[in-house]
Amino acid sequence: MKNQYYDIPFNPKLIGNKDHPEHYCHKCNGRNIIWNVDNKLWNAVMGNHSDILCPICFIELAEAKGIKPAAWRLSCEGNWPEKGI
Repeated sequence: MKNQYYDIPFNPKLIGNKDHPEHYCHKCNGRNIIWNVDNKLWNAVMGNHSDILCPICFIELAEAKGIKPAAWRLSCEGNWPEKGI
C-alpha cells in the first residue's frame, strides 16, 4: 500500500495501537506520541473538544483556524542522553 501523496511504502509502525486510547490519534488513527502544548494554544484550536490527537492532526487543525507560525517547535522534556549531540 502506498501513501496517496508520496511514493513511500506503507509503514505498519505508524499504525496506532488501540490497547490504550492515548496510543492512537482519534482523527487519523495513526500512532500518537506523548506530547503537550500550551493550554492557551490548545483551547484556541480545540475549544470545548477533548479529542486525542497526534501532533500532525493538531497542527492541521491549528492552521485551518488561521494559526500559522513560521515554524512549529519539537523539543525534549525530561531526562534524555545527550551523547553525540
